[in-house]
Amino acid sequence: MPKGFLDRTRGIGLVIPVWAPQVDILAHRSVGGFLSHCGWSSTLESIANGVPMIAWQLYAEQRMSATLLTEELGVAVRSRKPP
Repeated sequence: MPKGFLDRTRGIGLVIPVWAPQVDILAHRSVGGFLSHCGWSSTLESIANGVPMIAWQLYAEQRMSATLLTEELGVAVRSRKPP
């Protein structure tokens, strides 16, 4: 993270600068969506918890996963600008 980022964003939102329990976070009722790289573990965790996704595929099989999630299953939307 950029120097001073945590200080500048304190009180605005929540930043977890270390490993976070993703399964527990996705299961929380306040989560309204998930920006996902379309890796299979993250995808399954999101679907299992009913959390809609924004597909932000980076490489390899993630592009095909993003296509499946958006065009076939309808559980995600694609980001407007691919990485």
